[in-house]
Amino acid sequence: MWLVIGAAAAAVVIAGAVLAIWLPSLDGSRAGAGDRTPDSSSPASDATVAGAATVEAYLDALVDGDAESALELFPADDTRTSQVLLDKTVYAHATHPTGYTITDGTSDGSNARVSASVDVGGHAYPVTFELTRTNGDIDAVTGWEITSGPSATVDVGDVRAVSEINGVSVDLKGVAPGSKLPALPGAYVFAAPAATTLLTFGDDVTVKVGLDGQAAQSVSFEATLSEAGRRQATDAVRARVESCMVSDQFKPRDCPVALAWADPGIYAVSKLTRSWSTTPDYTFVEAASTPSGYGVRVTGGDLRIDYVWRYAEGDPWTSADDQITNIFNRYSTSGTLVPVSVDPTTGLVLDFSAF
Repeated sequence: MWLVIGAAAAAVVIAGAVLAIWLPSLDGSRAGAGDRTPDSSSPASDATVAGAATVEAYLDALVDGDAESALELFPADDTRTSQVLLDKTVYAHATHPTGYTITDGTSDGSNARVSASVDVGGHAYPVTFELTRTNGDIDAVTGWEITSGPSATVDVGDVRAVSEINGVSVDLKGVAPGSKLPALPGAYVFAAPAATTLLTFGDDVTVKVGLDGQAAQSVSFEATLSEAGRRQATDAVRARVESCMVSDQFKPRDCPVALAWADPGIYAVSKLTRSWSTTPDYTFVEAASTPSGYGVRVTGGDLRIDYVWRYAEGDPWTSADDQITNIFNRYSTSGTLVPVSVDPTTGLVLDFSAF
């Protein structure tokens, strides 16, 4: 496989293959045609290698950046997922092979094997094709069908917010994290989603799909909260608490646990009001206990509750008050945690289940 040189912070994973360093220009320009003919000193040539014409037609299409012609000769293995990397315009703007040489071939009746050396960025990569005889002359393109050859996939994490690959507009909103996208040999530049007031996504990622078909690369853009996003999350938790403070119920609708006051039961209560003797503290934290690793922790808070009460109808109302010290630490010494996650399409998601 090819090693990404100077790739940005977003993660690119390469597994299970010998790495070769490739240093082409990755500005999206098309590669040159290169050498498409068999080496005259090679033991193989178009005239002697069964199926070579079909393989050459396929490799010519790769050199030309012609995804449609390549896929007609050797379709992608997986048609269940997005075909975005096989799009003719996306592939035309990829960095793809520049040339090839047919190096060897054998045949056994209706079956053939053709080997080639494919040039990419100044490096030669050996590839092997298996073919089956269909009809026509032995050297005709239509006479052989490629049944096995170089293929690859790109594993994607969350790329739903990506809008460009190789400078071409794409729509990946329907691509589920964990998908495998079939790809033709080449380099694909996934443009990082544009940062927003709340979110940042890192830098562009170049994924280089190799010719051996043994290993897949992966790309994902994890949305992270900017400083403004962290402040907004903290402010949202504070606003939830303050909205619950105006409730005259024993259990405020939006804070039935965190700001609950027990119903005395033996007498009637009216005109319940809440106020702070000491206001709580709000801190944005990176918390390993939350799915996203983010949260807003609320601690302390001395709650004062004023009310009037009486035992029976007709009795005079009597004023009283109660105090709950460190109310947000009632159930945990570390306070009450609101997990915060980020959806790249909708923004902040706050989990108030602890409230």
